[in-house]
Amino acid sequence: MKQTDNEKGYFRRFQTFVINRMASPSAMEKDSLLYWRARILFAILFAGLLLGVLLFIPIIPFVIKESLWRLAIIDVGAWLILLGIILCRLRYEIRAAITMLMTYVVGVTVILLVGPLSGGPAWLFAFAVLTGVLLGAKNAIVALSINAITLTIIGWLLTTGRFGQTFPFFNTSEAMIVAGTNFMFLNTVAAISVTVLIKGLVSIGQKEKVLNSTLETERTRLMEAKERLELEVGERKQASSPPADRAPAHWPEEV
Repeated sequence: MKQTDNEKGYFRRFQTFVINRMASPSAMEKDSLLYWRARILFAILFAGLLLGVLLFIPIIPFVIKESLWRLAIIDVGAWLILLGIILCRLRYEIRAAITMLMTYVVGVTVILLVGPLSGGPAWLFAFAVLTGVLLGAKNAIVALSINAITLTIIGWLLTTGRFGQTFPFFNTSEAMIVAGTNFMFLNTVAAISVTVLIKGLVSIGQKEKVLNSTLETERTRLMEAKERLELEVGERKQASSPPADRAPAHWPEEV
């Protein structure tokens, strides 16, 4: 049990160390959206490092069998870039931009080396959604536009026979267009919805934080007013009653 607590403590310290290198604690305290985006980016990078190590094991036989050495080099390079992003001292915006660019490059590379009916489109889907989460709605729209242009160019190259003749593909161009349209529709809905959801949740949290701060301020004022009132009442009581230890000025003579 103690060992588990120590491991959690080490992880939290490492998490705090990395997040504080993305943005200053004062900036994250003022901007809760930046704080949560930095935490999400850390989770993506850390999970990518761990899962990358685990996924290398089943990918190695496939790479050897299909002789996809370029794909292996790109995957290893992406993992090393992840390691560099999480360890180097870079601003949050730069880390997020590099991470999203790497996600896009991996997706396009998988499509070019394995074909469109592979995991490549999933990388492009994640590219747009995560761009919205980490960099905002405007950048999400840019990412969606890049996805649309990329898929259009790749589809044109495949249908014209310029490359990928051995890849599994759609039977007709109409089927390809329908699939691409559905992909972009779902990608747009997911990216914009998640972006708006994140901003809404952070806005609610910010309002709750302001409300709690206001309530705490009012509570402090009420406590101070109560203390002043009690002090004033005590002073008035003391002023209205004669001192108990003061002897009378003249005692009547005994008869």
